[in-house]
Amino acid sequence: MLPIVSVRNTFLDSFKKLIKCDFPEDGAKSEQFLDVVKEIEEAHMKREVLLTIGTGLLQLKDLLSCHKRFILRNKWSGSYKEMEASSNDWLLDLTGPLDDFCFRMVNYNFLSRMLLNSEVVKNNMADLVDLQIDLEKVVRNAVEDAQSICTNFYGSCPGVKFIILKDEKPMKLAYLSSTISYVVIELMKNAFRATVESHSDLTSPTIDCDDAPQVEVLVNIKEGSSHACIRISDEGLGMTVAQAKMAMSYAHTSAKKCLIGSHLGQEDGGENVAPLAGYGFGLPMSRVYARHFGGDLVLNTMEGYGTSVYYFIQI
Repeated sequence: MLPIVSVRNTFLDSFKKLIKCDFPEDGAKSEQFLDVVKEIEEAHMKREVLLTIGTGLLQLKDLLSCHKRFILRNKWSGSYKEMEASSNDWLLDLTGPLDDFCFRMVNYNFLSRMLLNSEVVKNNMADLVDLQIDLEKVVRNAVEDAQSICTNFYGSCPGVKFIILKDEKPMKLAYLSSTISYVVIELMKNAFRATVESHSDLTSPTIDCDDAPQVEVLVNIKEGSSHACIRISDEGLGMTVAQAKMAMSYAHTSAKKCLIGSHLGQEDGGENVAPLAGYGFGLPMSRVYARHFGGDLVLNTMEGYGTSVYYFIQI
């Protein structure tokens, strides 16, 4: 896949630039090292690494779908369900290697951006780290952003019920608010989409979510706990056992058709559809971010009812 090769070449080029640098033991060498790190940062941003990997994986899925159809026409003697299950095994096989790659990518990005912002200490921030996060406020802002995305996509959005469990004196923690926002927005997008598509008539010219069940957001942060927890629960009819097994694999999406614009050369893709029907990276990348910073992401689902996702944040 050409997109995957382009990412590989970008990282190989970055590695070569780093190992050619002298150890930054004095002012001049430190400046040279910083210039190289800045150059690498710009190259990675230009490459849009996750977007490019997602494009490559979806191209691979298309090729495998063609292969699957060929086998069904010519050789396969089993049932279609057996064929479908076997064709999804490669997604699960890729989860471990892609987790490792994404974990190291997040680690590199964190270290490089901390280095590039090492002189910035202001407004309760040290580099990229917020020293006094109000978790409830960060979550509420992220939920509002997700509501805007859902409304722009569907024309309406389910309601949200907040449950906040905290001490009388609100606890503040040091963390990356941008990471929390990213994860919460991804989880809320999934919850909203599941709720809308299971409780609304998508063939109607307008979608009304007034009668749809609310998405519940519980935030638990208390002094003395090792982790804070954000639980996002929906009544979007949940997943089958097979779907739950695939939920944390890359390039897997429950959307009926993955509309991602021109990156795959599809004529029916558009910019307005990207936020809720993406590349299948939302859940696995959210789990990578959670685990990288000492937390975790756990999914529980009940087919026919709904799904709850627990986002644990190390305090």
